[in-house]
Amino acid sequence: MRLTTIAIAALLSLSACDSDHEKMIKAKEKFIQETIQEDWRSGIPLDALAKARQFCIATATLRGCEVVQQQMEDISASLATCRIDQHSTLCKVVVRAISKHPIVTLLPNAEAQKLPNNPWYWNLPTAALEAHASNFEYRRESASWWWQAWGSYILSCIALLFMVYGGWFWWSENEKEKQQRAAALACQREALIAQEKARRLREEQMRAETEMLAELERQAAIKEQERIKAEALAEQVRLTAAWLAEQQAAEKAAKEAEEQNEAARLLEIEFTPSKPKRRKNAPSSK
Repeated sequence: MRLTTIAIAALLSLSACDSDHEKMIKAKEKFIQETIQEDWRSGIPLDALAKARQFCIATATLRGCEVVQQQMEDISASLATCRIDQHSTLCKVVVRAISKHPIVTLLPNAEAQKLPNNPWYWNLPTAALEAHASNFEYRRESASWWWQAWGSYILSCIALLFMVYGGWFWWSENEKEKQQRAAALACQREALIAQEKARRLREEQMRAETEMLAELERQAAIKEQERIKAEALAEQVRLTAAWLAEQQAAEKAAKEAEEQNEAARLLEIEFTPSKPKRRKNAPSSK
């Protein structure tokens, strides 16, 4: 009786230990799920991720450890990227915050990514950087860098265009004044010049129309050649498919005929009665 009591007590103790272990596993998995589902735009949960990573190191079979590893790799890539390129406020804050946190000892090795230096980008290379880009106005800073790099060239081009336009306008006005002053004395000459300009304009228009028609004809010829090639290729594909279908059908028919012959031969062997052997010196019946 005493031995039975001791055995029951031991079994209850083992059952309680298993129950406590399962509760601990579920609690860790719940913590991991809550951690990996947090929105990084309100802050990266470095403490929770470090704790979740330690859970996963201790028990690799916990659910959600793969996502934890991916997020750790993302943070590592963000840190490596910002260590190389710290001219943005975002990267300065990322390096300062992550480098001083204990999570840095748990981060895997990662390669640095290239950050955009202009405002025309879709996303930053890591989720951590993209989550906080708007908080630190990375796009505005990149626009400022781009303008510092190209603004002087743009302004120079604009100034050059204004100068060219001003010179052209001054030259046009000056020419108009000359033409007006000489109109009374050179009406015929102006008429001839106007006729020559009209002729040149017509020739230019005709040349442009001829070139346009030639280009259209060339494009049409190219399209026709492409259509003929496509039709020839389609016909070749169709013939090849038909030939393959015929070959497959012939092989199938030959195989079926061979199977039928084999079946007929087996049936003939099966149902053909065997002839009895005659004894030697047996009297023949008449």
